[in-house]
Amino acid sequence: MKTEFLTDEQYYSPENQNRENPILGFRTVQKNEKVKTETPLMQQYNRLKEKYPDCLLLFRVNDFYESFGPDAEIISQVCGIVLVHPDNSEKPALCGFDFHFLDNFLPKLVYAGHKVAICDQLH
Repeated sequence: MKTEFLTDEQYYSPENQNRENPILGFRTVQKNEKVKTETPLMQQYNRLKEKYPDCLLLFRVNDFYESFGPDAEIISQVCGIVLVHPDNSEKPALCGFDFHFLDNFLPKLVYAGHKVAICDQLH
């Protein structure tokens, strides 16, 4: 089996842009194009959020319960905790709290009329 390598000019040439490339075995991208990839944690979070769309999702990561996107905005407002906006605007807002405070924050969310789903990180 012969391995072929592309030069930068070949790799970024118009005929190799945004299509499956048999030499590379994957889709090529523009030089400045950002490739969106989700971490395994965010994949798990998003799968669970799709399964329970009507609930605020508290996702256990080590010693913290984290929440992302619109859920984080609601939780931040109801519980009075900091909402973090990552520098990269493509990443969702997030908030989190130490798992010891679950007994403090969970009643606040429920009394505010929200359904809450709690999940430990799957792996």
